[in-house]
Amino acid sequence: MDQGRMWSQILLNALIAGSTYSLVGIGFSLIFSPARFFHMAHGGIITVAGYLVYAMAVLFKLNHSLSIFIALFLAAILGSVMELLVFRRLRQQKGSGTIQLIASLGILVVLQNLISLVFGDDVMVLNPGVVKEGLQIGAARITDVQLGIVLTNIVVFLLISFLLHRTKIGWMIRAVTDDAELAQIFGISVELVILLAFFIGSAIAGIAGILIAYDIGLTPLLGFQALFMGVVAAISGGITSPTGTMLAGLLLGIIMQISAWLLPTQWQEAIAFTILLLFLLLRPQGLLGKPLRSKKV
Repeated sequence: MDQGRMWSQILLNALIAGSTYSLVGIGFSLIFSPARFFHMAHGGIITVAGYLVYAMAVLFKLNHSLSIFIALFLAAILGSVMELLVFRRLRQQKGSGTIQLIASLGILVVLQNLISLVFGDDVMVLNPGVVKEGLQIGAARITDVQLGIVLTNIVVFLLISFLLHRTKIGWMIRAVTDDAELAQIFGISVELVILLAFFIGSAIAGIAGILIAYDIGLTPLLGFQALFMGVVAAISGGITSPTGTMLAGLLLGIIMQISAWLLPTQWQEAIAFTILLLFLLLRPQGLLGKPLRSKKV
């Protein structure tokens, strides 16, 4: 492969990977903004959504479109149930963000082990038909699913930006994010806002999980691996900023793809950790974020 074609493919792969990171990061940051804790079980929702489509479309032979719709709805419901049964009760008992983080990690481990128990640890292939040759874009190629990842990331980003800045729900989410106590004084139900954030953010996690599943297949650890990169993108971009998260995700994709070409694959996680550490040390609010106030509920 000549140098020009190679670099075209690297940059296109970076766009695909970065779109995945930002899609996961946007869902994660939407929940973090009002709830103000690291919802690690978000990774479990990513995995569950992919396996739900696999179960319905491959095992039970349902239509793929119908399977995707049902899986997204169930992913949103799963996230909402976590909020109602676990995290809301912890907040009512004055549980700190650290306690909620630990509970979230516990849920993630339980979900991963349940999936492993039911489906096994082998890679599951989720593909509706014969594998086709990728689309030619310049000197590089991209599959239909990968193109879908890029376009979906753009659509989700635009919809979330519209939601946050042009709707009443978005105004309430931003108000609670800025100052939950003041939002309550103005009559905003903080608990309702957090529940809505969990519902929408979990649906986005489901979208990411399903797209990743169609692209590279399914394993029980799929969600955790995707979440790690999504969290790096969210923190690096500004954890309450969808625009920052998207830009950071694309930048992270470029760095990871170039480093994968220059360095052994075992260095990938170390590079991601290094990027995260640099942002935490030099610009903790991220590219486009702003310092957060402490939240009281």
